[in-house]
Amino acid sequence: MRAEGSTPSEEYARVMKTLDFDEDELKLLVAAVRSYLDDFGHEEADLLRRVKHLLVKLQAQPSDRA
Repeated sequence: MRAEGSTPSEEYARVMKTLDFDEDELKLLVAAVRSYLDDFGHEEADLLRRVKHLLVKLQAQPSDRA
């Protein structure tokens, strides 16, 4: 749901967050997300897709992130 009068790019900027991690923190986060993913069954298909997408983003090389 978009705020009245806001454009899609303004709405995206409002909800977008940026986090900075060093290499060790990023490895820990990826391991934690993988562990979290391993705990789900088949009935959480939408959540599984979202977590897998997050892992892809986390594992992207810095030059791949935009």
